[in-house]
Amino acid sequence: MAAHPTELTGARDSRGLSGSLHGPGLTRMRAGAAALLALACLALGLAGPAHAQPTATIGIADQHGETFSDPLFAALGVKNARLNLAWDALQYPWQVQELDAWMGQAQAAGVDPLVIFSQSRVQGRTRILPSPAEYGQVVDQLRARYPFLHEFAGWNEANHSGQPTYRRPDMVAAYYKTLRAHCPGCKILPASLLDNPNLVSWTTQLRRAIRRIHAPDPRLWGLHNYSDVNNLRDVSTRRLERAVKGRIWITESGGVVAATSPTASKFPQGAEYAARVTRYIVGPMLRRSPRIQRIYFYNWKASNDPVSWDSGLVAADGTPRPAYTVLADYQAQLGRAAHH
Repeated sequence: MAAHPTELTGARDSRGLSGSLHGPGLTRMRAGAAALLALACLALGLAGPAHAQPTATIGIADQHGETFSDPLFAALGVKNARLNLAWDALQYPWQVQELDAWMGQAQAAGVDPLVIFSQSRVQGRTRILPSPAEYGQVVDQLRARYPFLHEFAGWNEANHSGQPTYRRPDMVAAYYKTLRAHCPGCKILPASLLDNPNLVSWTTQLRRAIRRIHAPDPRLWGLHNYSDVNNLRDVSTRRLERAVKGRIWITESGGVVAATSPTASKFPQGAEYAARVTRYIVGPMLRRSPRIQRIYFYNWKASNDPVSWDSGLVAADGTPRPAYTVLADYQAQLGRAAHH
């Protein structure tokens, strides 16, 4: 859903990206978070499935570095996070400051970042695409500044009409080839695709463009499947599986608590329904699609300010929502299975 994240606007996020990971009370906070998590599980009466099923690594798609210092985040045990990054972010000191804070807090928390490039956040530049050479320079600068980066996706929601890549799958193919050249050994997705009606046709065009420039067929693909899962279905997910080879990372998904965009406003909404969507994602969807390797849930915490999109796992007052408890239960099942 290209209309929901604040990172696609030219304005700075009023919540900011700073937060402290340290303090003498952190151990006590984590213990308190664990107790809160246990109480939440009991209160909601959510029991995990008794049978084994395919599993996927859970990640968080979130733009706020303070997420990683939240005791509830530590209690969840998530070690992967996705950042949607404007391709020209390093040209603007205020964006560099945000990025440094996010990366520093992610690294301190032992969280592995996946960086997905996207359109500029600066007014008047949102339709500009970098040349492959400019794109390669950005990759080099990011890797020099953050040597721990080793996961990238070429472009965010590349098949969405709001993105400058919408009619340029050839440019996304060029970015994919550039990423491979500038980050050998990295895990690279050519793009994150949105489950719009053009999903398969656009992906087919992208694969053809990749072949034309003699780049290898991708072994990892990214998908945002909001329309599917918020209607408790996996039609687009399975269509993409038939159209590509390799593994799939759901680089953005989740149940919508509240939204006003034309598409999302048609979804059933509310915290309880969002939990039902989350349970569907880690249950029936995974059982039918064992090629799904990761699932990044957007986003962590609801805003105190009026927003057009809210799919936060944690309410604005800091309390866990039912969807959080579904993921906590899933993570606990993975932990138990790992010890058997």
